[in-house]
Amino acid sequence: IGGKISSLVDNINNVLKFIKDQNSLNEKSDTSRTLGGDSLLQSIESRIRQSVFASVKTDAGAMRAGDIGITFQRNGMLQFDQAKFESELSKNYKAVTQVLTGKYTPGGGKTNGFIDILDETAKIFLANPSGAITNRKSGLQNQINQIDRQISNRQRIVQQKEEVLKAKFARLEETISAELS
Repeated sequence: IGGKISSLVDNINNVLKFIKDQNSLNEKSDTSRTLGGDSLLQSIESRIRQSVFASVKTDAGAMRAGDIGITFQRNGMLQFDQAKFESELSKNYKAVTQVLTGKYTPGGGKTNGFIDILDETAKIFLANPSGAITNRKSGLQNQINQIDRQISNRQRIVQQKEEVLKAKFARLEETISAELS
């Protein structure tokens, strides 16, 4: 179980590192290749943080992922404390599994655990065709298409202006040539 949780934390850290890298701008940054300050990235990071800090109902009371060894470090990345996890697992296996996977209630319902909350977060952002990332991608593509159309229109206008000026210049040359003859 610890290995799977460690792998999950590594995957979450990959997302957090991507967000951190995108927001790390300096004078050498190629801003055409970053998403620095993008509200969607901030939203994803915020939802991940909320998932980690979310309180989960267990038979032992309300607990959080931090209570079983999943905590944030100063650098904004998650850390998995395997020793704490194993200690909590040996003390109260049921509570630890409920923190991770939720608790079934007597009426047949279920409260969400840490993994459920992360899964819901992923669905919000990754759902196709209505997920936030898909919507952002199509919105950005629409903006690119609109800018391409504007560029094409401007190029056409410049080309027309060039043709008009060439025609005027040709008439002017004819006039000057006729007057000099």
